Amino acid sequence: MLIVRFSAHIEDDIKRNWSSWNFGQFGFEGSEEELQDAIDAAIAEGESFEISGFEFWPDNNLRGDEIKRGIFRELYSGYWVVADLTHYDGIGLSCHILESGTLENALEEISENPAKYDGTGEGDFIDCRSAKVLYSQKSNGEYGFHVLEVDD
Repeated sequence: MLIVRFSAHIEDDIKRNWSSWNFGQFGFEGSEEELQDAIDAAIAEGESFEISGFEFWPDNNLRGDEIKRGIFRELYSGYWVVADLTHYDGIGLSCHILESGTLENALEEISENPAKYDGTGEGDFIDCRSAKVLYSQKSNGEYGFHVLEVDD
């Protein structure tokens, strides 16, 4: 099966095999201990803890064990985000499944449907542990789309 994923760090994504919310934006920079200290401080003060564009409040959804529960995960060394746990307990990458069976046809499919493959994270979630990068096209610095082959 062929899929397309938008990423600035596709090899890291495949190795990690989970997706973040908001393309990894608005994360927390620091060590795991610093993250836990910031969470604990928010809980102690009754204030929100903001990460990945979300507000977590002590009175409803911030309990101090988000790291253990896998809600907050290290996207890159020293950079923490909210993991997208809506599919398969956060295993797999957000992507788009392509109908095409060949790379040539996949590239044509992508070019003919730009609105569908516009870089959004909306789409499918696929376990990419076996993924092989067949094609990469970077359009904005390191960011771009990647066609991957994965086991069905």
